[in-house]
Amino acid sequence: MTIKLYIGNLSPKTREADLENTFNNIGLVMSVAIPLDAQGRRKNYGFVNMGTEEGARVAIQTLNGSMLCSSQISVREATSKE
Repeated sequence: MTIKLYIGNLSPKTREADLENTFNNIGLVMSVAIPLDAQGRRKNYGFVNMGTEEGARVAIQTLNGSMLCSSQISVREATSKE
């Protein structure tokens, strides 16, 4: 069962590979996405699907408030609206 995480406050410089590498250090990453706006620019949030509930829990505890690409990110479990 995968657990979808919401990653907020991403820098415009952040790429999917940055998220994947960061979260792979914590646990198995199944997929990563950073949505684009109407002009094709990356939004300031993204999603990471972790392969296990334990990996997701550790990722939230470890990475919430950490720095990624010169920006302090927020990490939490995604809700159905997102």
